[in-house]
Amino acid sequence: DIEEDGKEIYNFFKEIKDYPYLIIDIRGNGGGNIAYWIENIVEPLIYKKITYRTYTVVKNYDIKYTKTLDKLPKGKNYPPELKNDFGYFAEISYTVIPKNYVGFKGKIYLLTDAGVYSAAESFASFAKATKWATVVGTPTSGGLGFNPEFLILPNSALIIRYPNNMALNPDGTANEEVGTQPDIYVEESYEDFVNYLKDREKIDENNILDMVKYDTVLKRILEMIR
Repeated sequence: DIEEDGKEIYNFFKEIKDYPYLIIDIRGNGGGNIAYWIENIVEPLIYKKITYRTYTVVKNYDIKYTKTLDKLPKGKNYPPELKNDFGYFAEISYTVIPKNYVGFKGKIYLLTDAGVYSAAESFASFAKATKWATVVGTPTSGGLGFNPEFLILPNSALIIRYPNNMALNPDGTANEEVGTQPDIYVEESYEDFVNYLKDREKIDENNILDMVKYDTVLKRILEMIR
């Protein structure tokens, strides 16, 4: 869907290129392919290249993991188990280059919650680390790092898929433990949720204008914008 969706998204960006604000909501997005957000969202919205860099660690030497931990950048907030349980690391980095820049110069907000994982997590991490967008909401669930490996159990022949690496956030913390922390923490309020339940039968859940008054995070951003 990357190419087809990209056409519609690009047309939308052209329509709003002179707007002062853009809110991108990835709450509940469990991931997919990082090419989706790189090609369809970031490339047309930037006018100069942006480089993102972090690291992931493993216990034993591997063809992708050739650097020893003493080569990791100093002064980061690394988890205590890093020193005793891991031995090698690899760099996770990519540079996003502008492509068909639409001319948008406004401020971007990215909404997150605990449902954000994997490729969506990489989007949140990129946005915060590079300051490409202001991350608003609650912490994500992590999921940075290389794709999980497959293991076949010898007796049952069951196939297990598991992450064999521990990705680190750009500040050094373990991504699977703390996720990406928002720049502005806002959680849904009990009052808004109760009001939503009361009015549920008479609102159109596909209409953002109907839903916004029950969405604590969106309301907070609109208040800041005003």
